[in-house]
Amino acid sequence: MQSKKLQSVVFLQFAAMYLSVETIAQFVNAEKAGNSNKMLSNLAFDSRSNQIDTNTLFVAIKSKSNNGHKYVQHAYSKNCRVFLVSEKVNLANDAICLLVDDTLVALQKLAKNYRQNLPLYTVGITGSNGKTIVKEWLYEICSYGFKTGKSPKSFNSQIGVPISVLGLQEFHEIGIMEAGISMPDEMAKLAEIIDPSIGILTNLGSAHGANFNSQDEKLTEKLKLFENANQLIYRSENLELDTQIKTWAKGKSIELISWSSNPSSTYKITWHSETVLSLECDGELWKFKAPHLNEAYRENLAHCIVAAVRIGIHNEYIQLAIQNFKPLPMRLEFKNGDNGCVLVNDSYSADLESLDIALDYLDQVGGELEKTLIISDFNDLNIETETWAFDLKKRFIRHKIKSVYAVGKKSQSALSELKEPVVKLFNSTIELTSELTQNPLHKKAILIKGARSFEFEKVEKLLEEKSHLTRLEVNLGAIRNNLNYYKGLIGSKTKLMAMVKAQAYGAGIVEVGRLLQNQGVDYLSVAFTDEGVALRKAGVRTPIMVLNPDEGGYARIFDYQLEPEIYNLHSLRQVLDFVATKSTDFQAKIHLNIDTGMRRLGFEWNELIELVQELKILPSNIKVSSIYSHLAASDDATHNEFTHQQIERFRSASAQIELALGYSTLKHICNTSGIEKFSDAHHNM
Repeated sequence: MQSKKLQSVVFLQFAAMYLSVETIAQFVNAEKAGNSNKMLSNLAFDSRSNQIDTNTLFVAIKSKSNNGHKYVQHAYSKNCRVFLVSEKVNLANDAICLLVDDTLVALQKLAKNYRQNLPLYTVGITGSNGKTIVKEWLYEICSYGFKTGKSPKSFNSQIGVPISVLGLQEFHEIGIMEAGISMPDEMAKLAEIIDPSIGILTNLGSAHGANFNSQDEKLTEKLKLFENANQLIYRSENLELDTQIKTWAKGKSIELISWSSNPSSTYKITWHSETVLSLECDGELWKFKAPHLNEAYRENLAHCIVAAVRIGIHNEYIQLAIQNFKPLPMRLEFKNGDNGCVLVNDSYSADLESLDIALDYLDQVGGELEKTLIISDFNDLNIETETWAFDLKKRFIRHKIKSVYAVGKKSQSALSELKEPVVKLFNSTIELTSELTQNPLHKKAILIKGARSFEFEKVEKLLEEKSHLTRLEVNLGAIRNNLNYYKGLIGSKTKLMAMVKAQAYGAGIVEVGRLLQNQGVDYLSVAFTDEGVALRKAGVRTPIMVLNPDEGGYARIFDYQLEPEIYNLHSLRQVLDFVATKSTDFQAKIHLNIDTGMRRLGFEWNELIELVQELKILPSNIKVSSIYSHLAASDDATHNEFTHQQIERFRSASAQIELALGYSTLKHICNTSGIEKFSDAHHNM
């Protein structure tokens, strides 16, 4: 792998490496009003965000329907003091305004310059459908072995792409970005920001075609994302598309990576059963077992596997990731409905290709139930009303649709005179939900299919089976934001160890562990060996400390490259005895726990002299990775004197140990409250 050199509330952290006001002003060629050159770590567009603070850059974006400059005062009232604006705004003297001609263009310049300073391998994804799911699945695969960042949700627009890139950080090795367009001359701007090393064209369908004169014009626009890429992955089953891509690539230094069921493709993909597929290329064969997937998801999966093989992900990790794949919300999501109904929600994409796939899926899960279609206008579909009516009628007949609930002006015009199936027409989603509330559906197989602007999630919520089961939702984005907050407090020179014991305190040890690895955490800590083994099997390669190593279980610990805590002379001698049975090239890393007052585990003060003597003759193939202790009452100001005593004891013990070892180690004593309140005790971790 060779690296190349809006939702209601939108909030994003830039990165742990801060950007100064002066740097931002230079990146966007802004006229700066105000003298401060403070460091910023947050970016906000919506003044309602409860995370706006003194470290936030507020960007006043103008759109057809709104003007962000109206909310500058509100952001100021929440302690924001730095603003990117294109209009003069009236603020107090302590505010810093960066004045530009166009804030959206400036945001894109900022992201472009920021990206140029990140030496990472970037995957750029575009296409009519499947961008987000390919991005999410490929992210899952790449997280096995690489620190990987990605664009959040479906942030693929002229605003979403720069937001996504500004979320990447210098420790990331791979960045996976999706790019979407709906107008000519949009993609070149996104290509400059993403600068992909490898590209994926998911497919070319009818979605987002309203502003293009032809499919050829739309393809030409999408391919602009890959002008400077090294490789492009695409499905070559469609001969016309294959020919167009090969024509476009002539004279360019880009390698075309095609896949299909045809042996002439770079990768021949064969489905041997519903769940087993193989890739074949130049005599090499890869086989994978997949979950049950419909045709659309199979195509998405193939893109991901080919990309992962090209990036260099090991087959074992690709397989581990695949077996945990799940469809994304609002994409062919199957649920039980009220009154004996079943629901298929596909209200994310709105085009004829995805409608066909969704109707096929409805046939599979609907059984003998009567089929009902709830549909909206497809806003981005460039199609005449008569053609729209004809296309829908064909599908109604083929899939035996008995009733249709249609929302929108085009649907009304197209379906108003249709005699069969039974059609009910509505001006708005509110009218539709009112009808379904008064006249509930019974024993139907229902497909909900509409453009996002119609907010059909309200329809799904109304129709789904009501359940009183309790469930826990873990917001990984919130964990990431909290992590970045503490990274901001300790600075870039101090490492961070994260505790993920007890299933990451119930949040899911594998999911949280992989998130922390991808966010550049330096060490993880678990309670027991089994937890560390589970993380290793899930592809987590971050160093892991085991707090309670099993007596006699050191073979398993070191087999999985785990690092045990040593907390008394007995446990130290156990490790010494184990390592003595190994060859001289065997390497073991350990961590020394010093009890400075917690009174739980650790070498006590009266054991320190004997510990130092043992360490002076420690074999060279045993390395002390860190010395650490734990603050007992750092969150209670009434015990600050005791906390300072602990810190001083720790410094004294660490100095004696390092003198005996003859080398420096990592040293850490601050827990969460210690990070905030005792910055002089941050040490180097």
